Amino acid sequence: ERSYAETLRAVGFDTSPIADSSWRWCVPPSAAAAGSGSGSADEPSLAAAPAGGYTCGLWLLFHTTIANTDRLLAPDVLRMIREWVGLFFGCSHCAAHFVSYWDAAGGAAVRDHISAVSWLWRAHNRVTMRLRKEEVARGELGASGRDKVLWPSVTACPNCYKEEARGNESVPSTVSSTEDIESQWEAHSVFEYHQEVFCFESDSFVCSGFDDTSKDTELRKEFRKSRKEQKKEEAKGGANKA
Repeated sequence: ERSYAETLRAVGFDTSPIADSSWRWCVPPSAAAAGSGSGSADEPSLAAAPAGGYTCGLWLLFHTTIANTDRLLAPDVLRMIREWVGLFFGCSHCAAHFVSYWDAAGGAAVRDHISAVSWLWRAHNRVTMRLRKEEVARGELGASGRDKVLWPSVTACPNCYKEEARGNESVPSTVSSTEDIESQWEAHSVFEYHQEVFCFESDSFVCSGFDDTSKDTELRKEFRKSRKEQKKEEAKGGANKA
């Protein structure tokens, strides 16, 4: 009998190992750029932080997919995400939590793009806070090398928080990075920020109004350069196989 790898190769999949140099940190490109400096206690450098692993990549896929989806298809895409997690995600109790939240938070009632993005954002923050509480209970907070806090931070997106929550010189801030307080969020600004982050270098019609190509110019040059090099390597590999 053929091995699994042989079966994949037989139908055209490349099963050769991916070079270490091809991997990138599990953060959106714009977030990586924002964290390329020395960072601070509140907003550490993302470039120096460890990768989030498979689940982090999965969330990135979900957010990027929903960001590039139009208002008509967004509810169906969100529903597909729910079905995939419920049926295929390897962590059964994690999947159960997600499905339970879907029912409790009205996932099936989502009818437009903004609501779909907002639902997924809230679900992700809810998962993050649940995992944070579990780490605290085990006495392992921060053991993974990356503190679990709400996204986005007030540093990354001040407008995502209501002005009265941000405070000023005479009024102290009430923003919490570890307690999801509904009244602190400016939901529409969160939607816009979500689109800006996950529409990076996307050429989809939906993202065209959010991806500001005048921003992150150096990062974009590096990103396009790496894409060209990747395509050259793929073309070279295809020629060698032929």
